[in-house]
Amino acid sequence: MTARVNARSGSGLQRLRAGRTLTWRTVVGLLLVPVTAAGVLLWGLWNPTERLET
Repeated sequence: MTARVNARSGSGLQRLRAGRTLTWRTVVGLLLVPVTAAGVLLWGLWNPTERLET
């Protein structure tokens, strides 16, 4: 999905193939997914040697 600025009406972002504008929920979702994935990876890999029994 690609977005572009609507130059004709100046009303914000629109999807290229659909005529609907992007809502704030879409933008929040697109930002939240990579942040959540990075947070889970960071949490899981924070201190891996702590779980090792030596």
